[in-house]
Amino acid sequence: MGDWSGPVAAAVMNGQLTVAYPGQNTVNVLTSTDGQTWSSGSGFAGIATWMASGLAMCQVVYADNDPIVLTHARALLSGSADTTSYVHADIRDTGEILRQAARTLDLSRPVAIVLFGILQLIPDDDDPYAIVGRLTEAVCPGSYLVISHPTGDIDSAAMTEMARRLNARSAPAQMTLRTHEQVGRFFDGLEPVEPGLVPVNRWRPAVQSMQEPRDVPNFCAVARKP
Repeated sequence: MGDWSGPVAAAVMNGQLTVAYPGQNTVNVLTSTDGQTWSSGSGFAGIATWMASGLAMCQVVYADNDPIVLTHARALLSGSADTTSYVHADIRDTGEILRQAARTLDLSRPVAIVLFGILQLIPDDDDPYAIVGRLTEAVCPGSYLVISHPTGDIDSAAMTEMARRLNARSAPAQMTLRTHEQVGRFFDGLEPVEPGLVPVNRWRPAVQSMQEPRDVPNFCAVARKP
């Protein structure tokens, strides 16, 4: 079966990063960008969590191409159309996403672009770097880019096997594991926020452990558009 503790921990901590961010994490990034976020891949339930946590003043746009998510979106967004919206589109269709996002977000003000658990599903042939570049180009200076991305640099055997199994049963969507250098390229031209691109468990942990943490195979970073 192999050791799956690394991939499982990555999934759990990625979920925590999405909504926790006490002190200087995702929530503060949203606040410092005037409470706006464009999000894809981080789970539509995250929107409900942000709103329930007292952030209903935030303008949130979530994009996904899953018809099941569309059904949930229609139910969850009842009564919140002014602050939260859903775009049913593939992340590759950045033009349509940005066009619809502009109905909710004021793109002349800073926006947080949150891409959790999505870019690994974009193969190199579809140029994920160009996709991210089009999104960051469309927002104004002072905006933030937030990414998490699974890697084979850590727990290589377990992650490679996990990707193989997922790819065997989830065609046409295929997972691409990327190295630290490859994930870092998504932030070219942006100003990284400390501590930079690190495993998610090392991104400003709320509690400092006395023991050296076991890194989880998922890199994350926050960077600001100058």
